[in-house]
Amino acid sequence: MAKITILLFLTVYLTLQLTTAYPQRNGVATEEPNFIKSLEPVVLTTLDVVDKYFETLITQTAHFVEDVLVELKALPEKNDYIRELIPQLTGLLECLGQANKSNRASIISEIGKLYEDFDNILKANDDSNKTKVLKSVLKTLHLLELNWSIENSVSSAVRKFTEAYEPFWNSLSDEQKREHKRLSDWYDEFKAGKTSQDKLKGFEEFLRIALDVAGKDSS
Repeated sequence: MAKITILLFLTVYLTLQLTTAYPQRNGVATEEPNFIKSLEPVVLTTLDVVDKYFETLITQTAHFVEDVLVELKALPEKNDYIRELIPQLTGLLECLGQANKSNRASIISEIGKLYEDFDNILKANDDSNKTKVLKSVLKTLHLLELNWSIENSVSSAVRKFTEAYEPFWNSLSDEQKREHKRLSDWYDEFKAGKTSQDKLKGFEEFLRIALDVAGKDSS
């Protein structure tokens, strides 16, 4: 996956970690009740869309790894590389089936490495005996289609976030926007993102800003 990088996966993980960090509101009086009240639905939407993206990533990857294993196990002859790869993929598949909030970091890291390795094999001009068979399997299973499916989920996450954020931002007065310069600067950078993945990476920073605002508000 040329564009689905380990950095993106780890960014998504860090964003998910912020789910439990965002404080629950209990009707506490605030200096900016309208601002905080308006911001919270955007935060909850962000957490929800990233969580759904993670679930899509897990599901799609599990199906793909399962299909790769079927093809590799059916090979009449297996070189050392394939024999080593089969138990590795089997172990990853088991981990994917047991994915939960406590082991997301390791799983996302493993998925990122897997796709990076497979993408490098597909793009390599050198068809060595070591990877030639796997390259053929990956082409058969249409890795690029999987790439498209996951990228489509990224676009969906960004679209849903934007639909929640734009009304919030447009509802603020010019004075509020000036008072929250960090959020204003972040939004400018977010809109300047050239791809959905660039924008998805911005979710983590948005949540950190929201946490800071909520923390100052509750202190």
